Amino acid sequence: MSKKFGKHKITVITASVIMIILGIILIFNPIDVTVFICRVAGFLLLVSGIFTTGSYFLNSAEDIGDSSIVMGLIQLALGLWITLRSENFVQFLTMIIGFVVLVHSFGFFGNTIDVRRCGYKYWWVMLIVSVITLILGILIVAAPFKTVAVTMIVSGIGLIFDGITGIVAVIKVDKFVRDVRAAVNENVIETSGEEIK
Repeated sequence: MSKKFGKHKITVITASVIMIILGIILIFNPIDVTVFICRVAGFLLLVSGIFTTGSYFLNSAEDIGDSSIVMGLIQLALGLWITLRSENFVQFLTMIIGFVVLVHSFGFFGNTIDVRRCGYKYWWVMLIVSVITLILGILIVAAPFKTVAVTMIVSGIGLIFDGITGIVAVIKVDKFVRDVRAAVNENVIETSGEEIK
């Protein structure tokens, strides 16, 4: 039991330290980390495309089907683009998210008008949500890299917090286990010292 807890403690502390280091990297270098993650994802997609396309040519059409070659070529194209043009991919993806948020804000404005016509007392709450969503969408579309940077910084802070709490939890559990073990040993010694009548 003691050996298992010792191994678990080392694993948790190691994982927590890695999370803290990753969090610090994300805070101080969010864009480069995002681009690196995209390149890794693009490379994996590229490998998957090569495997899918290769499987089509290595196996008979009866076993694979005609759609596999199309899927493989799409994976190859996307993987190649993401790997070689990661910066453009990040910007493109973030702008799409921004446009989706903008569309949602227009929907919120429509809902605000509807609830106001129905005489809902707190229609202005919907209006505030609509305006905030609209501003957020505009910011994302106008400055995609800054938006990604902020998101990654927040993620980095979350990783650091998680890592620190993990280490603190292990230290507290370790102290509790030691205290219980010491109390048990002390009780055993006192019991063994009593005379049996």
